[in-house]
Amino acid sequence: MVASPNGTMAYPRFLDLAERVGAKVREGNRQVNRNFKLACPGCDKVNIRVEYDGENSRLVFRKDGPQCECHYLRTQIEDAYGITLASGDLTNLDANAGRPDESAETPAQFVSYDAAAWINNIQPVEWIVDRLFPKESKILLSAGPKVGKSFLATALMKASVERSNFLGRPVPDITPCWFFTETDARSFFNDCAHLGFEVPAGSIKVFPLHDNRMQPHEFAKAFTQAFESATTPPKLVVLDVLGRWMPSEDITNYSKTGRVLEALEEVAYLVKATGGTLWANHHSRKGASGNSNESSLGTQAIAGFFDQIVMLSKVDKDTRKLVTDGRFPEYETAFQWNGSEMVALDLRAASDDDILDCLELGDHTAQEIHGYIKDDDGKPSLRTVQMRLTELVRNGSVVKVGGSKNTTYRLS
Repeated sequence: MVASPNGTMAYPRFLDLAERVGAKVREGNRQVNRNFKLACPGCDKVNIRVEYDGENSRLVFRKDGPQCECHYLRTQIEDAYGITLASGDLTNLDANAGRPDESAETPAQFVSYDAAAWINNIQPVEWIVDRLFPKESKILLSAGPKVGKSFLATALMKASVERSNFLGRPVPDITPCWFFTETDARSFFNDCAHLGFEVPAGSIKVFPLHDNRMQPHEFAKAFTQAFESATTPPKLVVLDVLGRWMPSEDITNYSKTGRVLEALEEVAYLVKATGGTLWANHHSRKGASGNSNESSLGTQAIAGFFDQIVMLSKVDKDTRKLVTDGRFPEYETAFQWNGSEMVALDLRAASDDDILDCLELGDHTAQEIHGYIKDDDGKPSLRTVQMRLTELVRNGSVVKVGGSKNTTYRLS
């Protein structure tokens, strides 16, 4: 049984208890409240409010309503409703006296820190793959159809299992991995065969969903059940189902986006509570180019939910480009498939050559330089051109001319 930091999974117990007593906390796919009332085990007066405290992962029981003088214990609540409570669940209820424990109430107040000490206590970011995939985070990989989203995820799992490199960088142990895929077993087997990947027993658990039409809230419930019954929590969970939940016709459907995010929040909480990473594959918008808010189907809330956005694009048959955006420093790289191996390419050298060629023709703005570069799928983003210009200015190859609004660049 996998446990959360408090030793139990509070939210599933909250839903289970609500179902047992017939309380309505959900309406269709939407959660409408996080509290309901119970009757006192001693006198049957409905005066115990049950709340789900998501921040501390616990249930909170409060006296609310007609008062009574009943003296009941935790075991009486458990026996009356057929549940098992966690040690912190009765913090706000005096179970012996049958009245609210006012001493447990904390008045609202601000918490402040010295900025320097606060910043100095921040732990450095740990990476699965340096500058691409941060550990214990929520990652969105967006790309067009058949560009290689599932294949890339499989390649990363292979690198972890074999303790080999991914784009020339070492990958830590992120097994066991759970892979929820829209394809069948044959497609996954073909990907592994192409990569020369012999999957060791127990390292990767595959959940094929091609014949299963689960809606987001159904998936979250089934995931919770599977997660709680696992003997070892997954360190990487790959969801290859967002394309099904957010098809192109629902690109601006705020209601559907909300239901998808509710499911993702429940899944992400479980995964991150045990030190895991959530990776979701999604389809990019047609014509999307380097803007994370426009890179994936659905409203901007989809992109905003994730910590790291990784945009995968096709340069040619064997070459792919990766561009990151989100809460971590931006990064861009490219790679080619050489048989079963990924070979990293140096985008910086190619970008620098194009920039210097353009500046040999005269002074230009970053936008003009970006427009000069050959317009194809392998073209660096404007952001990459700006970053390379900053580096070229720093090393003395290029100088900036003009003010901040009309900055142009010229060769030194």
